[in-house]
Amino acid sequence: MSRYLIRVSREGVLARLLDGLMVPVMYLAAGTLREAPQRTHRWNNRHLTPREAARVRRVLDPRRCVVVPRDPHASPRWLWGFLPRFHIPVCGGWRRYVVVAPREYIPHSRTGEWFVGWETERGTGISRIPLDGAVRLLRGPHDARAFGIDAEGRQIALHLVGKGKIGRGGPWAKVPLL
Repeated sequence: MSRYLIRVSREGVLARLLDGLMVPVMYLAAGTLREAPQRTHRWNNRHLTPREAARVRRVLDPRRCVVVPRDPHASPRWLWGFLPRFHIPVCGGWRRYVVVAPREYIPHSRTGEWFVGWETERGTGISRIPLDGAVRLLRGPHDARAFGIDAEGRQIALHLVGKGKIGRGGPWAKVPLL
């Protein structure tokens, strides 16, 4: 597929610095040191405008996406209306995840990097964190659709490679969690 879907600007130096400073906090929030901590923060996600989201919905090839099924045990996103509970497993946040990866090597990408995006009833967004392999995605209380974008802004095919739960370790414990 050569159609441009959306351009993704990588996270900047300040965002990477803030991510580094958050690592100890995210280990505490996860309640485990055996697994890679969550890396999703406000500054490295981009929520698409309604116009961009409509374009993405129109152009996305659903056969290249992965459905992320809802977790019936997932807590509400926010605690007391302002604390992002879904990112804090030790406070009852989301623990279950799926693991997705590009279906094949990305030959048309200069860097081999890709970015993961999501579409939910709450909106559409994309992570600015470049990936070079599989990624863990949390399962929330609603179904979602994950899609992949290469460094040039084209959709890549994703597939589901596993699932797990934060705190249980397993083969996916060191895969980035977004």
